[in-house]
Amino acid sequence: MKISIDKHDTKWSKMAREKKPYCENCLTKIKVLNAHHIMPRGRMSTRLDLSNALVLCVSCHVFDDTSVHESPEGSKKFCVRIIGLKEWNRLEKLSLQYKSKEKAIKEFIAKYEETKTQI
Repeated sequence: MKISIDKHDTKWSKMAREKKPYCENCLTKIKVLNAHHIMPRGRMSTRLDLSNALVLCVSCHVFDDTSVHESPEGSKKFCVRIIGLKEWNRLEKLSLQYKSKEKAIKEFIAKYEETKTQI
């Protein structure tokens, strides 16, 4: 399955990794980090929301036996251990609200430009 990454996904990932420059699972501070969507990328209302990001080293993200991509149930358990059940439930509720891709991108750009001017 090929995953389509657009420029907004790339900005989202970069911003998440700048915010937390270490693996949130094993706390390793290395150069190669991945930004993982807690709620699936297909849910537009949280796709570009930075609170929907976990920053993980490649090992924790992809290769570890307890990795976030093990299974849907394993992913929830993995994420809840890091962010807590209250935050998981908040994100899940938010992610189930309908939002078009265009609206999600427009909101992200507004937030990104606002953040950019504060730097």
